[in-house]
Amino acid sequence: MSPQQTASTPASAISANWPCSVPATPDTPGDMQQPEEENVAPLDSRKLPASSNPVSPGITSYGSAEASRPAGKGPGLIRRISRGAHNRLRPRTSTQNLKNRDQASGPTVVRARSSSHTLQDGPLDVSDLDLDDEDDPLEPLIDFNADRQRTLRTGPRQHSTKYLRNQGQMVIPNMLYQGTSITKVTKKKGKQKPFRIWLDKSHSKLIRCQEGSHSYKHLYVDDIKEIRVGDLARPHLEEWKVDPELLSRWFTVIYTDSDRSKGRTTKALHLIAPDVDVWRTWREVLQHLIKNRGELMATIASSNVNEKALAQYWNQIMLKKLGPPQHSSQVEHLEFADIVAFCRSCSIYKSEKDLRALFDKIDTGRIGSLDFSQFLEYAKQVLQRKDIKRVYEEFKQSPLPTMTLNEFFNFLRTVQGVDPEADFLRCRDLYDKYTGGRGSISSSPTSGAATPIDQGMTFFDFQAFLLNDVDNPPLASATPTGPFDRPLNEYFISSSHNTYLMGRQVAGESSSEGYVDALKKGCRCVEVDCWDGSDGNPKVTHGRTLSKWTSFADCIKAINNFAFFASPYPLIISLEVHCNPAQQKIMADIMRNTFASKLLLQALYPETLSLPSPEELKGKILIKVKEPMADPTIHANLEAAALHKRQRSKSEADMKAENPFASPRPPRARTFANSNTNNRRPKQKEAKESKEVKSAPASNSDDSVSDVGVGVGNAESTKAKAKTNIVPALGDLGVYTRGIKFTDFRAQKAKTYNHIFSFKESTFEDKCRNSDMKRQLEEHNQKYLMRVYPKGIRYSSSNPDPLLFWRRGVQMVATNWQTYDLGTQINDAMFAAGPDRNGYVLKPEELRRSSRESRSERGSGVKRVVKFGVSVISARHLDAPRDLKSEMNPYVEIEMYSADNRAKGIATADGGTDASAPGGVSGIGLPTRRRTPVVQGNGYDPFFDSTIQLRLETQYSSLVFVRWTVWHAPDGKASSNKEPLASFTAKLSDLQQGYRRLKLYNNQGEQLVSELFCRINREDLYEAGPTREHSPESPRGSDENPRPSRQFFRRVFSRTPSEKPKSRKNSDGVPLSRTTSTEK
Repeated sequence: MSPQQTASTPASAISANWPCSVPATPDTPGDMQQPEEENVAPLDSRKLPASSNPVSPGITSYGSAEASRPAGKGPGLIRRISRGAHNRLRPRTSTQNLKNRDQASGPTVVRARSSSHTLQDGPLDVSDLDLDDEDDPLEPLIDFNADRQRTLRTGPRQHSTKYLRNQGQMVIPNMLYQGTSITKVTKKKGKQKPFRIWLDKSHSKLIRCQEGSHSYKHLYVDDIKEIRVGDLARPHLEEWKVDPELLSRWFTVIYTDSDRSKGRTTKALHLIAPDVDVWRTWREVLQHLIKNRGELMATIASSNVNEKALAQYWNQIMLKKLGPPQHSSQVEHLEFADIVAFCRSCSIYKSEKDLRALFDKIDTGRIGSLDFSQFLEYAKQVLQRKDIKRVYEEFKQSPLPTMTLNEFFNFLRTVQGVDPEADFLRCRDLYDKYTGGRGSISSSPTSGAATPIDQGMTFFDFQAFLLNDVDNPPLASATPTGPFDRPLNEYFISSSHNTYLMGRQVAGESSSEGYVDALKKGCRCVEVDCWDGSDGNPKVTHGRTLSKWTSFADCIKAINNFAFFASPYPLIISLEVHCNPAQQKIMADIMRNTFASKLLLQALYPETLSLPSPEELKGKILIKVKEPMADPTIHANLEAAALHKRQRSKSEADMKAENPFASPRPPRARTFANSNTNNRRPKQKEAKESKEVKSAPASNSDDSVSDVGVGVGNAESTKAKAKTNIVPALGDLGVYTRGIKFTDFRAQKAKTYNHIFSFKESTFEDKCRNSDMKRQLEEHNQKYLMRVYPKGIRYSSSNPDPLLFWRRGVQMVATNWQTYDLGTQINDAMFAAGPDRNGYVLKPEELRRSSRESRSERGSGVKRVVKFGVSVISARHLDAPRDLKSEMNPYVEIEMYSADNRAKGIATADGGTDASAPGGVSGIGLPTRRRTPVVQGNGYDPFFDSTIQLRLETQYSSLVFVRWTVWHAPDGKASSNKEPLASFTAKLSDLQQGYRRLKLYNNQGEQLVSELFCRINREDLYEAGPTREHSPESPRGSDENPRPSRQFFRRVFSRTPSEKPKSRKNSDGVPLSRTTSTEK
């Protein structure tokens, strides 16, 4: 077919020449308003306009990326130089990594099962049994030969023929391979650029280039997180100020950026199709490619032979090898090279020696190739879980071929920590769920009554149970129910710092997307930094840096849409206000109008001087803002000064226009009511403070008085300061979270029930160096709220160790969620299990008691002994490093983190190889670490079989965290100091007993299909006796992180200095021992 014919050919005719099928799209759910789509023919039968299907010269019918570049004038010289410098300075992606991605059959990252039409994601913890939905309209519909249908098997459940229904197919039209014209919308003034976009023949990536450009960019399908259309895309149109009429042709692609350009992990691509037909075609095909590729990788990860996904892969390979299917299935075979390519495309990194041995075993005819049934058997053998098979054989004591009910109950009782007698109905339901469908009815030999015959639990049933994160979760209680009836100050609250930033602190990107990501993950306290906008409307940005800005109104809309997406409990918005009075009023109006009834405007119980509970504040949005100014004359003078500034700027602009060489007027001294005109500072001090302001990377007004601009668009200059510059319209919104400047814990305002103190981490650490101040701080946090945020010099958005602050009772430890370093991992683990997933964790009892009780316990220094054992049995489906050149050599490290001061001998470990800090010192920032042996040449199912025992004496038994990290040893030795391949972090008290599957996360915080299979043994706590280490009377109690050198001089000279110097630390605070490059 010629290109000229293709441009006007119906999609149904094109489909005959391109039989690679994807399923039809079901009707859109009705809970979200969608663009008008009535009376539109199905995709495989409707005609596409010729104008929407131009053909690029030189592109083959398969959409080859090696096509000739579009003709036209290239970019300008300056842009080419700038682009060339950027490409040379950024880290290069290895050629092998790009090749692996091009050949990949699916993503190694688990995406939430979500609809792009609604605000609701499907659960991540989905049973494998639930995935086999007989009525799922999105199942791939593949037409197999009759003889092939008879060969399909699925292990424990024999119902694979349901995938073979043939109810009509949707094909990928040639227009997507040939390329379509499309408009890309950029953030810069909502500028629209004409682009050309097409689908690569491998279905692994999209290729796009600007019209007239010679530069191509790739977007891998597996990197796409979400496709937004309809109401979900509407905020983007409003933010870019695009005509709302274009909503019916608009779609936004949210995708991950593995290169982390400018520190960002997530990007958005905003596209406008030329017409509704092209819009619908791209949307449907992309959604189903994402789903089908994800299903194939889910099949590999779940170890269940899913024939519908494997058959889809087989048909795709046969199409490439043999062309359109006008051939007999007898000629369809895969050679060993094809099998190796299949394994690599599915991230099965086993040595070729092992793959060849299994290939020869399946190829019984010694013909050097496998047919479809043999291919299924090969996949079944590769996916077999020998590690679980060993557990099954150990607990199946009877000579019967299957595990009986009593044996299953014994396994639950002795290994999994479940009492079948106490919870008989649930345990029996579990057994029936995984053995259902095989029972039969027979007559009793004595009574003749019909009785069911127990067919037992097969190995596949047992495997399905162990790998089900709903019925056998690694963390406690997957059902989010818990005590939320205590006052707000008795909870740790999931909090974010600089939520609007998508990457680094300096020259970063500000976007409302940051709030969407944080709120979808369960964050309950977000931060909004507000500055004067040049157009009279407030903006959100990281002040005094090169960070880009976004609209305050857009951020508030995003917060409103997702405020209670993951949790129904109250959301706190922490405002950092640098706006003039006029724009402060605009902020208040925007929040009142957008949040409506969700916004808390007055105390629930005015007569009660205590904070309400999360349960009482359910569905409410709280504003954290500084108290309003007390003197209304200050407010009036601020507005007058702002008006005067604007008028003066305008007159100067007019004068400048008339005479460009005229000198501006000298600045006048600003005068405010009740100001002291004689209060002048020395010039030297003024110069010093001016220098500090100019060099400051950011302003955190929570720890100091806010700088309020009196002129529009000049927020970066230093302004005169009043006691507080918040107008009543905004300050009155701080009902239960009213920020006040810290002077003393014994001050009158520090006793008001609804106040909150905010400290940056360095200020907080300074206060804890004094034992009396530390005691007052801990007692304050038992009754009132406190928030701590990272210091400003963390340019790369790194995080401190949240344990430093939780152990002092701080409720809101704000972390940079855009960076998945150790601080974020521990913070995520705090709010990961059961009721904690709602963003509120009840503090330990010793941090909630009355001051007398807590002081008595701290004075006695009672410690508890924590014993924890873990057997790292195996790993599964590990993601290869980007620079992998040969075979994978993985090993695992286990770390235990505690909140105690560093000391020698408080933690001990047995088993594995010691990888802890030298000298046996552990404590805050220094974990106890053990390492498994290295497994050579196997990254798919390495078998470690390493048992490690950890013992810890701690005063904070509820603040003990365990982290598993998986590493690659390029030279076969466990000495690599690069980033880990993956990690899993959990709070020790949340871990469940027995055999558990631990889902791993990559260094961007995305859940992988990779996993660890471990047996966990957590013993009961018992007291270890008193110690003076944390006693307020002890001179060392005031030193949070004593240096070994200081301890040495104390022993030599037997004296305690009255004023201790600060501990030497790196720019990111307390050293965290072995870190990733991001943490460094």
